[in-house]
Amino acid sequence: MSLNGFLLFFVVLTPFTTSFVADNLFSNGSETAAAVYTGTFLLLSTVYNVLWRYAQGNHKLLGRDVADIRLKRISRVANIGFGLYVVAFIVSLLSGLAGVVLVLLLSVYFGMVAVLTGKR
Repeated sequence: MSLNGFLLFFVVLTPFTTSFVADNLFSNGSETAAAVYTGTFLLLSTVYNVLWRYAQGNHKLLGRDVADIRLKRISRVANIGFGLYVVAFIVSLLSGLAGVVLVLLLSVYFGMVAVLTGKR
């Protein structure tokens, strides 16, 4: 259950990194602040993916009635999100503002996925 603790740690860390990037986004250290911000989301995504793989593996924490197609769909969204967080982290090293914008676009992506898959 330490994976839950790591996941919660990065969720709780998010407001602090958000405040840090807000204070430094338009200063000389914007790349560093954005790298901390995007890096936190990258680590959060990493822990989420590990936890998800553990939960779905052999249906350890999921009911047997959950369709495999649904598990694959969730895994695909998580993998795409992880890859995009890697891109956002790399971009934030070059341009702080662009990295933060990519993370904001990722939140829109996850919101749209939730809305679109919830109606199926």
